[in-house]
Amino acid sequence: MRASAEPFRRARFTLDAELAAPGSTPRDLRAEAAAHFRRLGADRWAAVCERGEAVAWRALGRFFERPTGDRVAIEELLAAIGHSEAELVLRTADGERRLAGATGRPHAAERIAKLGEGELVLRAAEIDEPLRALFGLFLRDLPAQEPAAGAAAGSTLAGESPALRAALERLRRFAASDLPVLVLGENGTGKELAAAEIHRASSRRQGPWVPVNCAGLSETLLLSELFGHVRGAFTGADQPRAGVFETARGGTVFLDEIGDLPLPAQGSLLRVLQEKEIRRLGESLPRKVDARVVAATNRDLEAMVELGRFRQDLFYRLKVATVTLPPLRERGQDVLLLTERFLETLRVRRPQLRLTPEARRALAAHSWPGNVRELKNALEAAAALADDGRIGPEQLDLETRKAANVEGDYHRLVEAYRRRLIESALEASEGSLAGAARQLGVTRQFLSQFVRKYGLDVRR
Repeated sequence: MRASAEPFRRARFTLDAELAAPGSTPRDLRAEAAAHFRRLGADRWAAVCERGEAVAWRALGRFFERPTGDRVAIEELLAAIGHSEAELVLRTADGERRLAGATGRPHAAERIAKLGEGELVLRAAEIDEPLRALFGLFLRDLPAQEPAAGAAAGSTLAGESPALRAALERLRRFAASDLPVLVLGENGTGKELAAAEIHRASSRRQGPWVPVNCAGLSETLLLSELFGHVRGAFTGADQPRAGVFETARGGTVFLDEIGDLPLPAQGSLLRVLQEKEIRRLGESLPRKVDARVVAATNRDLEAMVELGRFRQDLFYRLKVATVTLPPLRERGQDVLLLTERFLETLRVRRPQLRLTPEARRALAAHSWPGNVRELKNALEAAAALADDGRIGPEQLDLETRKAANVEGDYHRLVEAYRRRLIESALEASEGSLAGAARQLGVTRQFLSQFVRKYGLDVRR
């Protein structure tokens, strides 16, 4: 009698909990209670317990309707599958930051996965199959909000400006394909973070992520790094070696500063993109490879094509899918949003850090020629100077930074110089596009793009 009464008590307790808060009890208890009530012929009570499954599906629907990383949506979803005690944490070198879930609850189990430069940690009383599946979903979706060390680190890709949102939407769509992607933008805009996000949001996310800086190696070493070599291929090559396109099988190769890629390597890269094969240095037979290519540069590759410094066929092969990251000066209130995220990281060591209203106005008014990297550096320096934790304009020292960066604002100066050259050529040719193109030594098609960009008047 006691043995039969005990399951009924458990089932009745589950029923009462479900009547008070649908979906609040663990999934296994709901299933046990429903089965017990059906054996007793209490189908209506069993349906109440099974209703938790529908609650979970509704919570999943709300999760997808809300912005990526929405804390409330994550917590509702955890509760709906019976894990209201679970906690989702981002662990970095600076410490831990709770993303969602309860705090102060006992946790007997833990699941950890790499997320950018940190780790995503899920803690719960038990890691069952529904929770394991949700962890995979969080791991896939959270990089869109926290691509490297997370939001606490002041992610370059965090923001609400239309320009950034448009870039992130293109990035998300391209990530779902297997196309090579070209990420464009000024220094400090987060091109490597965007490239890493493409990898994490792709079907290759379980494969290797291999970044290579094309400007950091000599031509021979770069060719060896990318494509590998056989023994004796060059001085010092005493052992055969596989290049990154071989070792990144099933993953993504990120080519940073691709505008610095030597012409011989450009031809070999084109073969990778078109034929999915490479030849190691000193080897005659090709080898098949399976790696996606994501490249980035702050250079004008089209102008380099005109000058013969970048292969036209490679340029058009890469140009199929491009994502251009906007400079910080075009992102409006994102400056203050990123500021808060950087400060959140700095407050791990100095909780008293705070911005004055005058500092906020100074941050919003600055042009940020160094983009997010400059913002991060400015805040770190200001935090070191703020003895009492108060950061004002005098700690930020933005006027000095602005004066120091005016002459170094490479892209602005180049753009202004290019416009003056085109205006002078058009004036000398009396508005003739063809005449101006001949004078500048470029094609008419190339010149017409900048004429349209600058809104200049020409006669055809």
